Amino acid sequence: KRFNPNVQAFKSLAYSGALDTFGTRQGIAAIADDILKATRKEAKKISKDQTSLFNVESVVEFNIPETEFSEMELLKMEKDTLGIYVSGHPLDSFPDRKTKYNISDIKEMEDSKTVYNVLCMVSDINIKYTKKGDAMATIAVEDQTGSLDVVVFPRPFSEFKSQLFKDGI
Repeated sequence: KRFNPNVQAFKSLAYSGALDTFGTRQGIAAIADDILKATRKEAKKISKDQTSLFNVESVVEFNIPETEFSEMELLKMEKDTLGIYVSGHPLDSFPDRKTKYNISDIKEMEDSKTVYNVLCMVSDINIKYTKKGDAMATIAVEDQTGSLDVVVFPRPFSEFKSQLFKDGI
């Protein structure tokens, strides 16, 4: 009642996991408008000028649906609303593909000519063009330990371009 968020802000709170105590994220987001309407209705009943030691606020029960987003959707919403993953990381779903190195290891190494296998995911792609008109990219990759910008020159970019633009990991 004191915060009085708009519907989108309330849904963002649900998506980020801040309201997990009250129900599923999908369920809370589905009835966010109803929750806010009921809360505002209750707030209007109470006069702002009057307070009492014996005022008892009424409790409004909501039937929050039990449905929930998939694990990947939950993680994506956390990243979109908070900027970080809180309840896990998308790469945690691939324990069988774990590699010897991670991004923080690569950042610490001084040998930039050695090729290392790292399980990571693409978080951003910025396509640029050379003077000849060939496409190349700067790609931001991340894992559980950090992120790294990688330059992909024209020849490897044209070879792997179709894999970079697939949905998901």
